[in-house]
Amino acid sequence: MEKLMFETNVQCTSLLQKIYLVIRKFDGITKWKIDLDSIYNVLVIEGKCLDHQLIIKELEIVGIEAQRLYEE
Repeated sequence: MEKLMFETNVQCTSLLQKIYLVIRKFDGITKWKIDLDSIYNVLVIEGKCLDHQLIIKELEIVGIEAQRLYEE
């Protein structure tokens, strides 16, 4: 199971529906959440065979900016 983390420009819950529409396009995603209390508004996606570049591209189409974060 992979875990991807993204810094986003999401600042309110009204954009959660847009994220959901993007997430459901990917069969490999099993779980996702967004932390709006974080200063980075972190989107965490878990699943198998995930392509972070494709996820970022799909989020951009719906107006959500995302940049991959790496765990230390």
